[in-house]
Amino acid sequence: MIALALVLNLLEAKAQDSLKNKPITFFQNGLGFGAGLTIGIGVSYRHMFNRIGGQINTGCTYNMSGNPERKFGPDTTGAFNLGLSFIYILIDSKPANFFLYQGNCYTYIEEKGGQQLKNMNTLERRPIYIFETFTTGIGMGTEFRLIKRIGINLMAGSALYFKQGKADKFNLTVETALHYWF
Repeated sequence: MIALALVLNLLEAKAQDSLKNKPITFFQNGLGFGAGLTIGIGVSYRHMFNRIGGQINTGCTYNMSGNPERKFGPDTTGAFNLGLSFIYILIDSKPANFFLYQGNCYTYIEEKGGQQLKNMNTLERRPIYIFETFTTGIGMGTEFRLIKRIGINLMAGSALYFKQGKADKFNLTVETALHYWF
């Protein structure tokens, strides 16, 4: 009787291990675009190892603008961000999956002032401003398959924002991504 209980217990543990290591029904690699304060904004790559995975987002922008009245020369703003997220799939099915995520995003912003008219004869260069922010957050998300290889992620959670190395605010966040899976 004890031997039968031990054998049944071992078989049940083996069955649970096989379910835990069951590959996800989706493809392992995804390439697309992601946007969110904790995952970053830009080109996105996601890789899944069974139920655990990660996502990297990166993007940069450059803007050059000027004052149409010609009182100022052109201003330039450059921004770069890098996001790294960790994903754990809770429920996996063919049309959608449900997961937990933890996102981290570093953003570097540099604003260079153009020339400013100091008086009628003199132009003065405005200063350069540099901002660095870091955002970290946790939440839940879901991915819906639009077609076999294209999926859209919708995520929501809470995030802690750091500005210039100091905690700035704690708030809710919404993230999204669109991936082509291969």
